[in-house]
Amino acid sequence: MTKRIVVLTAISSAALLAGAAPILGQMTHPGGGAMAPGATAVTINDAGYSPGETVVAPGQSVTWTNSGSNPHTVTSDVPGIFDSGTLGAKAKFVLTAPAAAGTYTYNCTFHAYMRGSLVVSTVTLMGPKQVRAGKTASVHGAAPGTPPGTAVAIEALGAGGAWTAVASGTVAADGSYHVVTRPLTAGATLRARVGEGLSPTLTIPVAPKVVIKRSGKRGIAVTVTPAKAAKGNLERLNTDTFRWVKAKKVTINRRGKATVTVPKAAGRYRVTLLPAKGLAAASSAGLSFR
Repeated sequence: MTKRIVVLTAISSAALLAGAAPILGQMTHPGGGAMAPGATAVTINDAGYSPGETVVAPGQSVTWTNSGSNPHTVTSDVPGIFDSGTLGAKAKFVLTAPAAAGTYTYNCTFHAYMRGSLVVSTVTLMGPKQVRAGKTASVHGAAPGTPPGTAVAIEALGAGGAWTAVASGTVAADGSYHVVTRPLTAGATLRARVGEGLSPTLTIPVAPKVVIKRSGKRGIAVTVTPAKAAKGNLERLNTDTFRWVKAKKVTINRRGKATVTVPKAAGRYRVTLLPAKGLAAASSAGLSFR
């Protein structure tokens, strides 16, 4: 395997004012090596970067992998901070996050619509993309250089704009922490507090539970938990494309109930709730009708 190490010594005056340190970049050609331990992964495809925003601690390793078919770059908006050069299919680019906290935005020089950001924070917070209503959320992060045993408070943003502690833990010997929240019934915006340090916020959408049962010959009874008025769709499985296609609208009342009549077309049907304030989209299991 051939590797090319790029040490980025050209740093713009704006970067110097921000306190940014030179960043070590490493580009690995297709088929090159495993991701470094503790590294954070970002996927590049022909539509953009995923995730679009990445939060890391100072000194943490970040690996971008080009999974698309076109060449791309990872190039800082401020010239000279970092630049992967051209990444062909399956090529990787590895950065060691700078010591200076801040937000480092970047782009693809070939595709102006592709943009991302690297957020460097002395306290990080990560968690699931969503959780089922009534379930806990397992969150974790790091506070490098913090003494082991230091208290970690997970705070939630309330309706009035105030932050309230909802879970707690302690920093481990390696600077990491792991905390489980209380059961969530609606989407939560969280942050971690370690000493005087605060993490960027983390929003965890909550997906309601959607249950459907037969009601009469061609009826479906819908129950949503937690009970809340919502909008949704009755969907039918297209067996040619194996995609769910909207058949008709469904309105859930404030008690979380609805009854819907299935069209005459035979097939497999389900109910999907549309995302609403505090709740993520969610789908029921399917039912077959002849």
